[in-house]
This record gives sequence, structure tokens and C-alpha cells, in this order.
Amino acid sequence: MAYYTARMDKLIDEKWRPLSDDEEDQQDSGLIDQSARTRPRSRQNLWRVSLVALACSASFLAGYAIRSAATPMSWNYDSVTILPSMIRELLQTTDASKSFSHFTETPQVREADPHLQEHPWRLAPGPEREAFYHQYFGHNKIFLLSAEDMTRMGKDPTKYAHIGEDWGYGDKIYPARLDFTHQMHCIHVLHTMLNPIDYKINATEQGGVTPLVKGHGEHCLWALYDYISCHVSWDVYNYKWLDGFPRPFPDHASQRQCRSWKPLHDFYLQNDVSTDARILYMVPQPGDYMHPMPDEQRARDAAIRDAAGGSLLQPDEWLVERRKMFNEAMQHWRDTGEIPRKAPLTPEEVNTAI
Repeated sequence: MAYYTARMDKLIDEKWRPLSDDEEDQQDSGLIDQSARTRPRSRQNLWRVSLVALACSASFLAGYAIRSAATPMSWNYDSVTILPSMIRELLQTTDASKSFSHFTETPQVREADPHLQEHPWRLAPGPEREAFYHQYFGHNKIFLLSAEDMTRMGKDPTKYAHIGEDWGYGDKIYPARLDFTHQMHCIHVLHTMLNPIDYKINATEQGGVTPLVKGHGEHCLWALYDYISCHVSWDVYNYKWLDGFPRPFPDHASQRQCRSWKPLHDFYLQNDVSTDARILYMVPQPGDYMHPMPDEQRARDAAIRDAAGGSLLQPDEWLVERRKMFNEAMQHWRDTGEIPRKAPLTPEEVNTAI
């Protein structure tokens, strides 16, 4: 027993006794003897660093998971963080971002479906079909964004059209529209081109459409191509046999995850400012950034005006008319303090309004 006690005293004395001057010099110079003596403490520090790193990683992953669960996606590839604040709030606080399973209905491919046959899309051109397009997908409503929203979208707010900061809309001064309604508008435009007689589209002597209509159609085709090629669909379709058809017939119907367009429609109704005549007839003001018009577009517009035989206003004449209506709206507002209202545009006025 005395042996073990003496042995422990010796170990304690060796471990805790004060260092001599030579030993302190060795510690300062980082000699091997000192590193050997401090190796257990180094291991302890390494463990501490590892635990801290592990805790940080776990916290980051947990936070990312919570954020991902709380932040809806605007589409398969897009982050909701780039959207304007009003739309981001809509997606985060309502059911607008929720999807639902839907088996698509494709005319001339699937068996007769009463719901499909009753859809306004299947109606012949006429007032009922036009009312469907204009009520839900009318390309005439406008809402406003802030400079912060513009920056979040990756756009320089100093280079975009804006209303006055004193017009009563707070920091929201940049007119905007939802691209979804533009896409539906473009589908409607292409449909009218397929039915020129029903829609009374002016045709050329050769039976084609006028340069104005053709230019609009080409613009819409590009807009749809640009969107579809960016949001690539991995939907799969199959083939089936049709009585009287000699080879397999494509069935383009598929099971999809869809989102309702009704929240967007409701959003438009709640935030629409298109009846404000100051906004409807806004014109560039001194100091506004003017983007140069591409030569191709300038030549096309000139050809359209020439083909119209003088029935279309020249650009400077158009600007004069708009400025006149804008000045009248502004004068009414200054005199009465009331927003000058303009009745919502009709389908015919959407693309022809001054």
C-alpha cells in the first residue's frame, strides 16, 4: 500500500510541479517533449471543435428544413423569395400555393367527357366564350409594385415606368401584370387567328392576316415558347387504339399536380388599379429612362402603319393623344382630390386603347 501511495505522489509531483526555466523555454519553442505532454489536452480541444461544428451543421440543416417547409415554391424551379412582396405573402398565408391532383382532359383523344364538352373552351366563338376569357384571363388589369419588389425581381427600378410618389399608393409606384394572364391572352389571340371570320380579323388579299395581327401572333407564340421551354414538363403520354384508325393514337392525357388560378384572379380584383385614369393614360415624364427601340421592331411597326393605310396613329400623334388624356386626368385629381376613374376596358379596347 505504501508503494502505491509513493508511486501516486511521484506521478502527481511530476505532472503538477512547477516548470523549470529550461522546461518553460522548451514549451515556448514548441519542442517535441512539450507537445507530447499536451497531447491529451489537444485531443480534448479537437473533440470540442468537432462537437461545435456538428451542432452548427445540425442547426443549419434544421433551419433549412423548417424554412423549406414554410416557404412554398412558386413553380417547380422558382424560389418564392424573388416574387413581389404581395404575391409572396399571398402564397405564404393562403392556400394559393397548394397543388391538387388532376387528370388532364384532352379533346379528340379521351372518351366523351361531359365536363370537357361543357367547358367554355369548347364553345364556338361568340359572346359566351369571350366573356369567359375576359372575366378570368382579361389582359387589362394592373397592380403596383415597390422599388424593393423590382430589385428582388432582378430589375433596376430606375429604368422602368412608374407613377408619381404622391398619387396615393404609398411606395408602390411601378405598374405590373401577372404573366399567367398574358399567356392566356396569347392563347386567345391565336384562337382568334384560327377563326378570322368569326372574330372579323382583317385579312389580306392573299387570304392571310394583316401585318398587325401577324406581329401580335408571332409575339404570342414566342411568349408561350419561352415559358414552356423554361418550365420543362416531364409528363408522360401513351398510345391507344381507336376504332377506325390504323395505328396507335396518342393519348396526351396525364396525371398532373395543378394549382388553381382563382387566387390569382382574386388577387387581381383586390389590387387592380386599371380604372385610375392617371395610370391608364400615363406618359413618360422628364428624366424617365428611355429604352432604345430595336431596329427590327421599328421597321415592323412602320410596315404595320403603312399596311393600315393611314388608319393608325403615328407614334408622335399617339403620344399627343395620350398626353392630352393624361393631363385631363391629372387636372381632375388636382381640382377635386378624387381619383379620376375610367370604366374597365372592353375586350375590343384592350389592344386598341390609346
